[in-house]
Amino acid sequence: RTSLSNAYEAAAVLSLREQVGADVRAFFAYVSTEPAGFELLFGPRNAGTAAAVRNVLLDDISEHLAQRLADFREPSGSAKPSWAERQLAPMLVSSSITAAQHSMMRGEELDRACVLATAYMVAGLEALTSRGWSSLRQSMS
Repeated sequence: RTSLSNAYEAAAVLSLREQVGADVRAFFAYVSTEPAGFELLFGPRNAGTAAAVRNVLLDDISEHLAQRLADFREPSGSAKPSWAERQLAPMLVSSSITAAQHSMMRGEELDRACVLATAYMVAGLEALTSRGWSSLRQSMS
């Protein structure tokens, strides 16, 4: 958890594309170096204490990511995450988890899944931001 947080903090000063890449690589590095931990948190038998730990971890990562999305929208660093940013954050986190789970179950290369997950998320965020955050918020109200 600490290594993920440190990697996410280090990436906060990068461009959107670079941030997403750095964040996804950090997550996939965790999956690669700690497959048993990943399986415990995100595998098919993740109940009880593991589920509680997973939920806290996902909430922490999603909250941090929502704030980074708000900071991207409002570079002054004083913006609070909007409803859309709070919704997008867990969607992005879930994309990484699902890509890693799928690769692990099928015995496929994590590196390739990481590249594809990054491209998927970057494309989505760039499409949303090209419309502008204000038009996104208007379409949500």
